[in-house]
Amino acid sequence: MNKQIKFQQEITDLFKEMQKEIVQTVLFSDPNASFKEDLWNRETEETTEAGGGITKTITNGTVFEKAGVNFSEVYGPISKELTEILPGAKVGTEFYATGTSVVLHPYSPKVPTVHCNFRYMNAGEFSWFGGGMDLTPYVLSEDDFRYFHQILKNTCDKHDLSYYPKFKKSCDEYFYLAHRKETRGIGGIFFDYLGKDQPTKLPNLFSFI
Repeated sequence: MNKQIKFQQEITDLFKEMQKEIVQTVLFSDPNASFKEDLWNRETEETTEAGGGITKTITNGTVFEKAGVNFSEVYGPISKELTEILPGAKVGTEFYATGTSVVLHPYSPKVPTVHCNFRYMNAGEFSWFGGGMDLTPYVLSEDDFRYFHQILKNTCDKHDLSYYPKFKKSCDEYFYLAHRKETRGIGGIFFDYLGKDQPTKLPNLFSFI
């Protein structure tokens, strides 16, 4: 197993474990709930694309009205269409993508909705991480907001003091609702192409993820 494949496998295992831990935490918070599991794959006779994932959705909950915790791992040849959207992608080479995403919608308006996703991508000669998280409250609680952002800042600062202000700005811009002239929720952090131009730093960025 070459170094690139070994690294991708470690990342994939992390995202699978992340999904498992989040599901366990949600069930601990909502003990009457259960998760429905859907295993899916992309392999068909018509395509050479492969991979799949695990979609877990909550049912019968009393705390969460809707919740989804998803894992995916997909790979295959890079098409001409992909070269137009993926940095460094070339027809005839392979891409690999894996990640975990979470959406939690509680019943109570006093509890915010939370979204987050983390992903890894390899396209030809380039690899990078992306992702982020944000909070959408319905009832204002400045203590909750400060806590949420402080946790994000503490985590970012352990790795790079420039991360939090840069990623917070990206999130605020990404979720800005131009027609309402306001941001969606209280923001969070958002980043993409992290490590694309610094391949030797990918293991440290993996620790950040």
